[in-house]
Formats: sequence, structure tokens, C-alpha cells
Amino acid sequence: MRNLTFKNRNLLPNPHLNFLFFILFLFVSLNIQAQQCPPDPNNDPTNYCPDDPVPSGQLDLRCCISPNNCNAGDYVLESAYLAGSEECTTCEIGDPPITLNLFVVFDITTQSARDALSLFAELTVTNPDGTTTTCVISRCTNPPDGQAEDIAIDFGTIEYTCGSTLELSSIFLAWVSAGNGNECPITSCPTSKCSKNIPPLEISPPLQASAEATCVIGSNSINVDLTVQGGEAPYTYNWDNGATTEDLNNVNPGTYNVTVTDVNDCTTTASVTLPFCCEFSATCPTFSPSPTVIECEADVPTATSLTEAEFEALGNGDGVIGDEPCGVVEITAANTPGDDCDGTTITRTYTITEYADTDGDGVKDTPEVVLNTETCQQLFEIDNVIEPITCPAGGNVECAADISVGDINYTPTCGTATTISPTGPSIDGTPDCDGTTYTYNYSFTDACGRTTSCDQVFTINNVIEPITCPAGGNVECAADI
Repeated sequence: MRNLTFKNRNLLPNPHLNFLFFILFLFVSLNIQAQQCPPDPNNDPTNYCPDDPVPSGQLDLRCCISPNNCNAGDYVLESAYLAGSEECTTCEIGDPPITLNLFVVFDITTQSARDALSLFAELTVTNPDGTTTTCVISRCTNPPDGQAEDIAIDFGTIEYTCGSTLELSSIFLAWVSAGNGNECPITSCPTSKCSKNIPPLEISPPLQASAEATCVIGSNSINVDLTVQGGEAPYTYNWDNGATTEDLNNVNPGTYNVTVTDVNDCTTTASVTLPFCCEFSATCPTFSPSPTVIECEADVPTATSLTEAEFEALGNGDGVIGDEPCGVVEITAANTPGDDCDGTTITRTYTITEYADTDGDGVKDTPEVVLNTETCQQLFEIDNVIEPITCPAGGNVECAADISVGDINYTPTCGTATTISPTGPSIDGTPDCDGTTYTYNYSFTDACGRTTSCDQVFTINNVIEPITCPAGGNVECAADI
């Protein structure tokens, strides 16, 4: 037997060959890694849509996209739409969600038969309330054979809420080579049988219509804007007010219903309600007590114009001016003539006037056009008495010549100060005799005919002055007296 002796040696003694071996190893490793797309089905983080993938083994192949692949053009994506099993697919805003089929329209440019065609995309749903959701569509189907234009291919069902919009983006198509017998799902990355860089595509929804009403500035009229989606144009319109236009302009507020018919005689309906655009509303305030008791006419307010806030603060604070007038609102006030006499009633009238403001600039038109008026009244009642006169003090005097009188100042009820002069005297007794009185009267009569007066009384208080006789004396003879 021969003994074979092996010596330790480099199998590739050339260093350059070692480097080439390393590059080859790296290429194989990367190629193996590339074949790991799609991810492990048991550990796939993709945010699939609720019904995806379809079938369950059809994982997202968009990770396979590279700069150099997808040079075949067998399938050219044209459009997409949703349809149900009925001839006409329609819905109305507010309906419960419905399940519809997603049809994608292609131009097929090859005569070759394909056993599997996959669609991968981000599906973004914008809901009627403006919120959005995004998930991944990952689906595979068996396409029809042969060359064709505008051929619709069913890619399974989607749950749809009427009024929402759907868009496909980041779209990637992949299909198998002709005659290789491969069917869905496609589980390996395509090399050329694919299509990338496809622009976002909006999915046409079922035939539906929505109407929005807006107010015409400066008037109590509305415009109705109708939006139609889905179906196939052209459309015809039949409003319940007899109009056949798409939109309504300058119609009265209220409820409007429309039936929309597309070219295939499919119909849908829409309704809109706007009870009013502008409304003149003025609620008069209440006043407790009524009438309002005051002392003088001057206590009645005299302002001739009021702001809405001032009007709403009157009385019990329950007056209201509406927030949606059809024009410019002005509030004026005027009082009936009155006086300061007790029991007099004065009426204060508040007039709320709405003027046209056709350009909506907050300024009434020139010339003025009155749209609406409302009046409110507040009653005032005078309750007073005449102010009494206070006379100056009289007193005792010795003689009439000692009496001194003069004018007095007096301020009548609700009036201005005035001067009153006395009348008199009225003498009771013999002038200058003890006990005789001299009476002076102060009197005032107001505009209401009421009189107030007082008396100033002086009393003579004296006695007769005694006579002082000359001295007598002793005389010798009578002739000496």
C-alpha cells in the first residue's frame, strides 16, 4: 500500500485570486439576501389592509424593486374602479359600508398567456370626516389571455364607505413568464416581468352625489353646489324644484333633493337642507315693574341710538338681537312728550331696523333699503308731590316799623331754583297795638297747577308808654303855680 502524504499549501496561492474569490462570495451572499424578499410570512411587519394579502401567501414584493429590473411592458395600468354584482353600483352618503370588487383596467400588450398577475400598492382612504388611513394592497389574480385594450381585471373585494375617496400609490406590478405554469401567489422576485414607477391612481367609487348649501352674502338666499363621483359621465340632474342644472343659485333656504342619472341610466340621490341663511330676529326685553316709576321726566333715558349690547342689557336683560341678520341692524329710541306732573306716563319706543347690505361690508346700502323692523316699548310713570315752601321765621316786634321781610329761594319739584317774594301784610288787629299780627304769604304754583305756600307772621308786643309828670312843689300863692 502506498502512503499518501499531504502537505499544507494554499489552494489559491495567488493573492489576486483570493481577492476575486472574496468578491464572488460577497456577490453570492447579496444575491441570497435578495432572494429573501418578501419577508418571512411568520414575521412580516407590513401594514396590510384588512383583507390582504390575497391569496394569503401573496406577500408584498415591492422590496424586489431595483434600478435595473422591470423592463417588460406587458401590462399598462390605465385606471381603477369599484363595482358590485349589480349592473349599477351606487351608494348614498350615510349608508353603512359596502363590500365591492376592485377592478383595475389594463392595456395588455402581449399575446402571451400569463397565469398570475400581482398588484402591490399603498391604499389611502380619505373618510368623509377628513381622516385618512393607509394600508398595503398585496393581491394576485389570474389575468385573461391575449392582447387587449381597456380590459378590467378583478383584484378582489374592498370595504367602501360612501363619500370616501381611495387612492393607490407606490404601485408595483409583477407577473410570471408565459407558459411557466406558475399561478398565484407569486413568491419570488421578478427580474423583468414587472412594472414600477407608476403614478398614483385614484380609484373611481360607486356613483354617488353630495350637495352643499352656502349662503349668498347680503341676502336670505342660498347656492347649492352638487358634487358627483363615480358612474360614467355625462350626468343629468333632476331637482325637486324643477331645476335640471348641476347646481342651484339664489334659491330660497330650505330642503332640496336631486336625482342624478349617468350615461348608463344608473341613478343616485342627494339631499341638502339649509333652513335659513340669515334671519331677522329681535326679542323685546321685559321691564319689571311696568311702568317704571320715576320722579321726573328728566329721569327717562334720552339716548337716541343704542348698540346691540346696550339694547340687550335693558330691563331684565332678556332682550335679544339675532346673530345672523340679513343686513345691517340699527337701534334707535324716542320718547313721547311728557311733563313732571304726578301720574304722567311717558312711552319710550325702541326701533330695531334692518337695512340691506348687498355687498356684505357691514354698511347699509345707499339709498337705504329697509328689510325689517321691530319695535319695543318701555313705560315710565311720574310719581311726585310738590316741594313745600319753607318760610323764614316771623316773631314779635314792638311796632310795625320793626318788621323786615324779603325774597326767599325755592327749588320746586323737578324744577330749577327760583325767587319768591312775599305778599301782604295781612293785618289782624289795630296797627301797632299789642297783639296785632302782620302776616306775609309766600306762595308758588307749579306747571301742574299745584300750589304750595307758607306764612311769615309778626306779632306786635308792646304796652302804652307811661307819662312822666313835671315836679310840683310848695308855692306861696296860686299865682305862683
